[in-house]
Amino acid sequence: MLALAVIASVGLWASPVHAQGPGEWLRMVNDLRSSRGLAPLRLDANLSALAQRWSEKMAADGAISHDPNLAGGVTANWTKLGENVGTGTDRQGIWQAFLNSPPHLANLVDPQFTHIGIGTTFVGDREFVVHRFMAVAGGGSPGGDSTTPEATTSGPAGSFGALAPSASNASPPTTHPPAEPDPAPPSTPANPPPPAEPGRVAAVLEALRDATG
Repeated sequence: MLALAVIASVGLWASPVHAQGPGEWLRMVNDLRSSRGLAPLRLDANLSALAQRWSEKMAADGAISHDPNLAGGVTANWTKLGENVGTGTDRQGIWQAFLNSPPHLANLVDPQFTHIGIGTTFVGDREFVVHRFMAVAGGGSPGGDSTTPEATTSGPAGSFGALAPSASNASPPTTHPPAEPDPAPPSTPANPPPPAEPGRVAAVLEALRDATG
């Protein structure tokens, strides 16, 4: 199963933003989804740790970028991943840029996504933000297969293709051929008749001669 998840970025330079945590981002995302009749996204600790790490990298680089290994480190049994990244000195401006961008908006309102991770790092007044989106197999809580899925770039520029993990990584049961039956012991030949006594043989031959004249 090939799941396509859009990754996109925006950059803004506007008025200063007050340093706020990811809670406001989560509220804005879920308010948007609620306005469209979609289920809210659940904040995922694993995704948030990965998003935070990437936002710190972008802040250190001084530029926004996408993680080329979006599936790396994801421990949930996911079926689809996506990423939005942005920077600016006005959080509302970054949010509006997300809404005005079809690829960003598609991630925000994708009905398949069930979880989100949010990372945000400030350098002075400038915020570097990362949103990681994830659909979990069955729509439940993250868990299950912890194998990192193989990921490859695919399709037009700006898309990310990844192979979903297999439903189970359990090894097939080991089977063994039935044991060969123990070979039957060789049969013991019947005891041979005891050899005839010489005297008895002579008596028999004498009787035969008398009978035949």
